[in-house]
Amino acid sequence: MAGARRAGRPTTPPKEGEKATLGIRASADLKRKLNAAANVNGRSLSQEAEFRLETSFRDADNLDQAMVLAYGPRLAVLLAAIGRAMNETGRLAKFPTDWMSVPALFNEAVGAADEVVESFRPADDGDAAARDSPLRGIAIGRAVARAIHDPNSIELLREWGTSRQSQIGADAAARLNVAPWNVAVSSENIIRTDRFTMRRTRPGGITPPRRRASRARVKSR
Repeated sequence: MAGARRAGRPTTPPKEGEKATLGIRASADLKRKLNAAANVNGRSLSQEAEFRLETSFRDADNLDQAMVLAYGPRLAVLLAAIGRAMNETGRLAKFPTDWMSVPALFNEAVGAADEVVESFRPADDGDAAARDSPLRGIAIGRAVARAIHDPNSIELLREWGTSRQSQIGADAAARLNVAPWNVAVSSENIIRTDRFTMRRTRPGGITPPRRRASRARVKSR
């Protein structure tokens, strides 16, 4: 309602160089943890809470910097945008929940990520190869997913896959819906991912790649 007053004590803008009062409500468990940490660190409860809030913002800034260092500014922004778009599908759902655990929301999150990626696509300027099926990319994507599912299956990605698997847990990694090892390319040939290298083999007995909804197919409906 327009003009309605917000409940609670009115806030006042902080003055430069002065400490501002911040009133918050916390669960009993959180207060116990803050009290324990404050005792260990020799701080008051207020100082401990302030330190941890400041650290959370500093860590967020450090994460942004680490992403830029690891991937460069453009890809760092793309990855952040993909994560934000996918998480928003769960937050804005009728019953907000973890989109990774609900098949229908997961599908919406894939669509959100696809839309973000497509917005970064450069103009092809008539390049026919830009409109071909991304078969090599599919093969690489499957190899990366398989490295998380079973790090020993991809020698080049073993260390990376082991680290990623430890982050989500072996049980979650084992449940990954990893695509078949072979990637169907066309009726003429097939590119097979083997130890993260590409080589042509003869066709036959190959499961076609799973197709994802693309912007072009969505608009054509």
